[in-house]
Amino acid sequence: MKANDVYDVVIAGGGPAAMSAAIVLGRCMRKVLLCDASHSELDAIQNPERVSCCPSEFLRTSRIQLNRLDTASSVRASVMDVRRDQTGFLITCDNGKSCFSRSLLLASDFVAQFPAIPGVKKYFGTSLHQCPYSDGWEHRGRIIGVIGNDDAAVCIALKLLIWTPRVTLYSNGGKLPKTAELRLPGKPVDVVTGSVKGLQGRGQQLESIRMENGFTYPCEALFFSAAVKSHLGLAARVGSALPQSARWNGHLRDWGTGIQGLFLTGEHQDGVEMAVSAAADGVKAAEAVNRWLMDAERSYLATPTYQPELSWSRNSNAI
Repeated sequence: MKANDVYDVVIAGGGPAAMSAAIVLGRCMRKVLLCDASHSELDAIQNPERVSCCPSEFLRTSRIQLNRLDTASSVRASVMDVRRDQTGFLITCDNGKSCFSRSLLLASDFVAQFPAIPGVKKYFGTSLHQCPYSDGWEHRGRIIGVIGNDDAAVCIALKLLIWTPRVTLYSNGGKLPKTAELRLPGKPVDVVTGSVKGLQGRGQQLESIRMENGFTYPCEALFFSAAVKSHLGLAARVGSALPQSARWNGHLRDWGTGIQGLFLTGEHQDGVEMAVSAAADGVKAAEAVNRWLMDAERSYLATPTYQPELSWSRNSNAI
């Protein structure tokens, strides 16, 4: 294997943080491979009112920019395994292919999944949302609800009190976490514990929520929480025990891991599920990776010694 067969950095993830990092490093003339298999069901849906804030539009534009860079490429695949030697990482993806890289950036993906309610998709972008900071202002003073039964749903409900005097939290048949017992008392948040059967409205405008017991609650805007797909398991495989200092409210905030060439970045922090904040985090992570690569070029890490059999071409499985 020749030196030009080795990537400077492989990025695991396909959200705004990963995309921004890939573009920055590609513009720094680094040989970048983005392993992007995180296309969530929300990626294909655009917000017709606020396109500039829409994650799907951000990702679409980012992919166009990435494809223009000569040293950057992408594959629709997930990183399944990582092995490390003295000079870098052997990375295996779920498409059966492998590659070698001097550094590895693990970007936790923001996995947005709709609530399991019939007909919910048609309201997304107009009266169904994820982040209060992105869409709360448009629904100020209206009847707002939150669906979910985790800590994130409780946090969203409390944040929405900035824009409306009262919020209804629909646990959809699930049990709320203990944090709700501590944070909700005394707050103008009504809790509905039954299962949601469906949403009702005109066109894309939500008007009410229909419960399984037959009751109907008025609702003009509904927010929901989404999960984060973490790559901490991959970090553990190469011996990284993520220090407590690298956590903040359960999300990643640092980029170094204590393992030479291994970096981490998170998709959102403190519940701010906005593409712009994740993208900024990716830019900072890219700067940390590039700085490390500059230092590595003056050390033994500049000459790869591990030579696995690889069959990875720039255009294979390209997005």
